[in-house]
Formats: sequence, C-alpha cells, structure tokens
Amino acid sequence: MDDLESSAFAFCSHLSKTIPDWVIEMTNILVEMKDKIPSTPTERFNIYKNNNIPEVIYISFDREATEKALARIHAH
Repeated sequence: MDDLESSAFAFCSHLSKTIPDWVIEMTNILVEMKDKIPSTPTERFNIYKNNNIPEVIYISFDREATEKALARIHAH
C-alpha cells in the first residue's frame, strides 16, 4: 500500500468489510447461481474475482462459503 491508501484505510477502517461480511457476500453470490455452482475452486475463484472479492479472502474461505451456499440451496 502506498501512503495515501494506508491513510485512507486507517481513517475508514471502521467502514471496511470484516471476514464474516466477505463470507456472506461470497455465499450470496453462490446461492444466486443455485444448481450452477462450479464444482472446482478455480472456477469459483474466477467468479469471486469478477465480483471484486479479495483474493486472500476467497482462497481462505471458499470452502466455508460453498458449504453454506449449498446448505441454503438444499434447505429450500
């Protein structure tokens, strides 16, 4: 991060998303796909990337988001 980004982040850090917020967003993206959720992480990573989910988040929390999405889809 450059100095401007660091300053902005420090000033607005209370507005930034938490990890649970990102997982919810990832889960919602997958739930909207219903039975078309890609079976491979690589394909899901492309979807997250296209939806501006940070790479460090989707790599770490893909499994959790996928499991939650599938549970929600199958609950209906």
